[in-house]
Amino acid sequence: VDDCIDMIINELDSLPFRSTIQTNWVGVAGTVTSLKAIELGLNQYEPNLIHNSILTTKSIETYTHLFSTMSPSDILKHYPMLHKRHDLILAGCLILKATCMKFKIAELLVSDRGLRYGAFSEL
Repeated sequence: VDDCIDMIINELDSLPFRSTIQTNWVGVAGTVTSLKAIELGLNQYEPNLIHNSILTTKSIETYTHLFSTMSPSDILKHYPMLHKRHDLILAGCLILKATCMKFKIAELLVSDRGLRYGAFSEL
């Protein structure tokens, strides 16, 4: 897991984007909304409970570690709501964790409204 995180951070370092101001981060779709649903203990996806909630890096770290110890079939068995993402959730967690580490993100505002609604906003 640590080697994967390091590789992702190295890739992020090669991007021209540099965060030099304090920003609010919005996480949209996929991994972010799935993790929040799991954190809330939902058995089925409920967008109204997920949208505008907060996902902390502590939660991201917890689920990254948990999923790194499970096979995709075990993830599906324990989290059936991930039936369309069970084989990708660990990769998403690794990318999300590395991004949070790289940009010193403590928490994300979760958006269920799709990618076009995700944005960085200056404080």
